[in-house]
Amino acid sequence: MFPLSILIGKLAPAYVYVLAGYLAKRLTPIREKWIAHCLFYVFIPMTVFKGALSSDAGHFLILTGLALMTSCFLAVAGFYLRKKFDGRLAPGMVSCLFSYLNIGWFGIPIVQAVYGPEGAAIMTAFYVGGMLFGNTIGYSLATAGEGSWVKGLSKLIKIPSIYAVVIASGLKLGFVGSDHLILERAGFLLKFGTLMTSICGMGLVGMSIAYTQFRKVPWGMLGQLLAWRFACILLLTSSLQAILLPIGVITALDARIYLLFAALPIAANLLVFSAKDSKGQVEYELVGIALFASTVLSFVLLLAAIYLPHLFLS
Repeated sequence: MFPLSILIGKLAPAYVYVLAGYLAKRLTPIREKWIAHCLFYVFIPMTVFKGALSSDAGHFLILTGLALMTSCFLAVAGFYLRKKFDGRLAPGMVSCLFSYLNIGWFGIPIVQAVYGPEGAAIMTAFYVGGMLFGNTIGYSLATAGEGSWVKGLSKLIKIPSIYAVVIASGLKLGFVGSDHLILERAGFLLKFGTLMTSICGMGLVGMSIAYTQFRKVPWGMLGQLLAWRFACILLLTSSLQAILLPIGVITALDARIYLLFAALPIAANLLVFSAKDSKGQVEYELVGIALFASTVLSFVLLLAAIYLPHLFLS
């Protein structure tokens, strides 16, 4: 049986960063927008660049594409279910709450601990696909209002992460071996960017709930949102792995890890988008509470996924 203490140790830093963000908001003059701008223009593009540069042909790209496709399907599901959540959240934001998963900070460390380096490589491929979705399509959806899809899509050309992907892809195609050289010489800097993305992203979750009046939170609506989100992810991943596994597109280990998507929380980067381009404090706080609730819930779901494997694949 996988030791519970190791699982707790892997998840604990995320909750520490949430607490740090909460205290920073209560005790210091630091503002969310300062952190959001640093993330959006510096640390997230560094993380995207590193992920795109590290990607490789073959199976890695198949898994990256599967994660990207999954997020797109979930975004559509969230859009069609938006009216169930009483209109307090913009349609595009609902789509992102369904489709943008915290694969990197939560997924990779847990899979590394449970399944070893092979599992971590699989989850990294999924992470690249989810990250590309979230920082491109996800951003355009999260910052688009009702009936503003054209406006939202036009924001794609203003997203720094888009250019990080283009530059990384250009280097890989135009200069053979440049990816290894860059990762070797600038690896520490890129890893620092990835770490800061995690710390600041989870810190924003804590900042977003620092002054929330929890008695006034629409817990029923948020509970429905998280329940529908879990059901949609589990249904979609179960269906796709049932199709792809028998025909050899993915392996049994790929499928087992893919099913963990339903246990992952909402990506903290959504708060970056909301803080940077917020339509109002109410939506920002609701997104923060949804992120916090999904982060707490994911601990229970990951325990179930790991300790009750019969719920997934035998």
